[in-house]
Amino acid sequence: MNILGFDTCLGRLSVALLRDGEIIFHKEEPTLSRQAEVIMEFLEEALATGRLGYEDLSAIAVTNGPGSFTGVRIGLSVAKGISLVTGVPIFAASTLQVMASKSTNLKKITMIQDAGRGMVYSQSFLLEEGYPAPVAEPILISRNDMDAGSIEVSKVEAESLVRLAALRIDLACPEEKILPLYIRAPDAKLPAKKCV
Repeated sequence: MNILGFDTCLGRLSVALLRDGEIIFHKEEPTLSRQAEVIMEFLEEALATGRLGYEDLSAIAVTNGPGSFTGVRIGLSVAKGISLVTGVPIFAASTLQVMASKSTNLKKITMIQDAGRGMVYSQSFLLEEGYPAPVAEPILISRNDMDAGSIEVSKVEAESLVRLAALRIDLACPEEKILPLYIRAPDAKLPAKKCV
């Protein structure tokens, strides 16, 4: 099983390649907002390391949010473009779900992620054989209202994403079924139309 995964949701880029159960490539771009500049270079480097082509992949794994609107769009656009051309299915998971998968010592876990303006995205999961099954849809709440035992996501590691995808490769699907997870409306607004 070969899975190429990447996260661009939180302003940085993390890429990993899983080949036959082993992470053989991992690279991060720590500079904020450079994902679009380097993502294809990183993906090509990952495939070259594994001596694979896109057609050799079992799935492409990508985070679909929450995060910055630009970051979510970059990741999904790249994943959908590759899938459209090659027919490789996409496994999509939220940033919260990916990082919940690292907490295998707990049965139930609530993950939070900074949403700005004193708010957080929050979602709870039940861990079933290492897979974090969502208890409910993610929500936007005040940081003051979060559960005391919540674990905060500050970055997403693509290694965790590809391992999560390997656990549930059956959830990978065609690109047209993959949707972004925005949770709230964008901060940027179109200017109001003037009546003349």
